[in-house]
Amino acid sequence: MHMQTHIKMNRQMMILTSIRKLKFATRRHLMAIHDMGGIRNANRILKDLSPYVNSTVYKK
Repeated sequence: MHMQTHIKMNRQMMILTSIRKLKFATRRHLMAIHDMGGIRNANRILKDLSPYVNSTVYKK
């Protein structure tokens, strides 16, 4: 695999581990913990995790 793929997988595993420890986390929680950059980048990262997590949107 390419280096980028390894970095992406490691980041995903770290985020999933944080969610597991916290039991519940919002995008802002994860952004604060994992230095995900801006909201758009955080949304992209979380979209990639969609097969592994449940998401609920409130007040839309």
